[in-house]
Amino acid sequence: MTNPLLRRTASPRATLDLLHFAGALVGILVVVHLWIMVDRGFDRGCFGFSEPTAFVGCEIVTSSAAGRMFGISNAVWGLVFYLGLAGLSMLAGVAGRGARPVWRRLRAVALTIGIVYSAWLVIVQATQIGEFCRLCLISAGIVTFLFSLVLIELATDPPADAPAMKRPALFAALGLITVVLVAADVSYFSGLQVVEVAADPPARVVGEDEAQDVEAAPLDAPAVDASACEWDDSIPSVQDYLSLVTFSDPFLGASTAPVMVYEFFDPNCGHCRALHPVIKRLAESHGTTARIYPIPFMLWPDRSLLPIEALYVAAQDGKFHEMMEAQFEGATGQGYYTVPQLLQMAVDIGLDEASFTDRLRRGLNRDAIGRRRNQIASLGIRSTPTIMINGRVVKSRSMSCLVQFIEEAAAG
Repeated sequence: MTNPLLRRTASPRATLDLLHFAGALVGILVVVHLWIMVDRGFDRGCFGFSEPTAFVGCEIVTSSAAGRMFGISNAVWGLVFYLGLAGLSMLAGVAGRGARPVWRRLRAVALTIGIVYSAWLVIVQATQIGEFCRLCLISAGIVTFLFSLVLIELATDPPADAPAMKRPALFAALGLITVVLVAADVSYFSGLQVVEVAADPPARVVGEDEAQDVEAAPLDAPAVDASACEWDDSIPSVQDYLSLVTFSDPFLGASTAPVMVYEFFDPNCGHCRALHPVIKRLAESHGTTARIYPIPFMLWPDRSLLPIEALYVAAQDGKFHEMMEAQFEGATGQGYYTVPQLLQMAVDIGLDEASFTDRLRRGLNRDAIGRRRNQIASLGIRSTPTIMINGRVVKSRSMSCLVQFIEEAAAG
């Protein structure tokens, strides 16, 4: 006859079932929070409790090609995955003795798939994107922990007469706590205003009216007082500034020009659009002295990734500048470009419609766009348009000041 005390003692596998269930519930909390942050655009950092910022590794990762599987966000897949694990673990914990091995085997299969996919995502973040999503890493850690429980389970051989302790009330209590926490998370961030991170703070931008005045000024206008032309010393000078561009990056001016001018811009940036005519005139007047590189700098992944992808695709056909012009001229003030709009721009500048559409939708440049964004942000640059001349960021962006800076750089 079975010892009654044995029936009140959970077998090792019963304890593992409960740990699996608890771990899956923590995973649900993580992916729900990730889903909320994605929807908010990571306006307050990866976890949602930082100072407003436009540069978040989580956003770069989730906006990349690795952030989706079969066109569906990994946050959605993660929620389905953890809900499934929670269900399997609960069934393994409360089902009859004959059914428990089936649920445990299904759970082991799911976790094997999960650990492989999680490892692949971590490798992609480390080797291709160059940035990490901390919430994604937490999820990967949870999957690793749960998979280790599977290994322990395989090595555990409890006595045949030690049944699992049936504790449906405990499973229900843990599930209820998770529901309350999820509801609190959703409620808190639903009531928290989304911060529109300033892409170009007033102290560091040329207003649109000012830019238009600069554009209208003739090239032979009297130079401003040299003391009025300032460098932006809040951003450290970049010594190895040549490494910021490659041989394939499009530029304006002569390839032998000694001065390197970088224009960091976002297609959705109104100030960039206003400054662009000044940059074109600068290339016309000082193209033999300065090489001007327009460098896309993604400020808003949800709005800017697609048009920047279109710029990269157009660059492959030697039409980068034409696509950039089309985007600035075709801005509607809606804050985003649709695929049909970009396709029409491509047709208008002479690109093959089918080829452009295929390459745009495949998004093969997304990882490169994210890496470049991260590289630029690491320099301390936080706004567009930003102009850098031989590694130094300028504060004064009038035509006369830019000319003065270029001539000084060429002479020095």
